[in-house]
Amino acid sequence: HTGMLDTVEEAPIVSPSSRPWLVLVGAEHWKTSTGERYLGQHCSLHLIGRAYDALVDHFGRDRVIVITQLTQTIAWLSKAVETGQPQFASNLTSEESSERWATLLEQLKSDCRRLLADGGPDYEGEDCNPATVLDVLSGNGAATGGHVVNFD
Repeated sequence: HTGMLDTVEEAPIVSPSSRPWLVLVGAEHWKTSTGERYLGQHCSLHLIGRAYDALVDHFGRDRVIVITQLTQTIAWLSKAVETGQPQFASNLTSEESSERWATLLEQLKSDCRRLLADGGPDYEGEDCNPATVLDVLSGNGAATGGHVVNFD
């Protein structure tokens, strides 16, 4: 016997409180020496949006916790579209940069449309940090004041 279940009938009955949780985490790294942020290339957000879309119905929104800087990144990209700054690449004009930022913004909104429609991330901005992740995963709602993994 391999220790694996041979049939579905062998699977233990799972109580509602033991349903699995999905915690999606993605935060932008910034230059700690300067505090400079570059949210425009926040590559994990697209993947988080796609994962959320694919999995939220399986887990249920009440069992999904999202920690990411989606609102801030949309605002950052919107400003970059408006101004063309920062320059997308050194060989592009402000107008060309603006067009590239617009493409990224539309892709991000498309990839995160379900997450946005469902109210957005549970934790954003300054709450995107290692302490929040640890508090969420350990069920410490008192520390976060928000949605955490519940072990009851």
